[in-house]
Amino acid sequence: MFGCGVKSVRIGFFHISHSSIYRVNALVFNSKAVVSRRGFRPKIFDELVSHLSHTHLVAEAFVLATATELALNHPLAILLRPHFQFTLAINSLAESELINPGGFVDRLLAGTLEASIELIKSSYRQRLDNFADYALPKELALRQVQDTSLLPDYPYRDDALLLWQATETYVKDYLSLYYTSDADVNEDTELQAWARKLMSSEGGGIKKLVSDGELDTLAKLVEVVTQIIFVAGPQHAAVNYPQYDYLAFSPNIPLAGYQSPPKAAEEVDIDYILRLLPPQSQAAYQLEIMQTLTAFQFNRFGYPSRNDFPDQRTYPILAVFQAKLKAIENEIDRRNLTRFTPYIFLKPSRIPNSINI
Repeated sequence: MFGCGVKSVRIGFFHISHSSIYRVNALVFNSKAVVSRRGFRPKIFDELVSHLSHTHLVAEAFVLATATELALNHPLAILLRPHFQFTLAINSLAESELINPGGFVDRLLAGTLEASIELIKSSYRQRLDNFADYALPKELALRQVQDTSLLPDYPYRDDALLLWQATETYVKDYLSLYYTSDADVNEDTELQAWARKLMSSEGGGIKKLVSDGELDTLAKLVEVVTQIIFVAGPQHAAVNYPQYDYLAFSPNIPLAGYQSPPKAAEEVDIDYILRLLPPQSQAAYQLEIMQTLTAFQFNRFGYPSRNDFPDQRTYPILAVFQAKLKAIENEIDRRNLTRFTPYIFLKPSRIPNSINI
């Protein structure tokens, strides 16, 4: 199981030996630098925490509360529904195929399945306990990456902020059709029931839906809804779609090590690296999973069906949002001309409208 033979494997249009493809990669990177990542925790964190827990599972809490507490014709339900399309279905599939015994997490990631599930649970709980702190501008400040003078080259931050601002304006303009004052927010019994369900320990369990625990102003509602839509669209795209580019070639980011760490005096050579990296069957399975998770885009951010919005007053608001998304696409293309490596994963045309893969 853990051997690294020289059997050949066909990947796409390329037919190369398993040993050769690893040797090419191992020669590119300093051997000790590769070995220093033997725990492979950063990518495990990305797969289980940033991706599964912080997007898929967080979104599910809002999907369920919206379905149970808001009428089908409630303005907020209408706004959110396109961003929830197929989320429960893909989460159910992930449970049965990815985090099940013998599934992706069990087979490919370092650590036991039980340990991985505990990591998912703890990260999910932490995210819900502090949900309001993870609105994009706040999260960037929390991670101390908001200052462009200190960190001038951070494409995710720069492109994501464009999308956040456009989404926030869209949400504010839409909700302002139905809530003309803070009193309207307070007096909407369905909306308040929705908020209580989300914050209840028997419901979503989101302790910090808003900073002070009260959804009592239009501004707070706009921020919460903006965050929900951003998680379902741009944030999920940012953590899902780069996976093939970075993980399809498993030596670039192996998900586990298959060799004990070297002793202090032990030489780290190419043969050691080959034993450390995933064997052929694991590498092929990693490629297969990454292709499956990134090859599909069912819908497009900001482009719901016209039938989803029965109120014709919303049409101009949606049209303005779509125009802003086109302008953002052009701006990202312009930025990519001067970036060391083009960052394409937050181009609006490449972002799904919901978490559906």
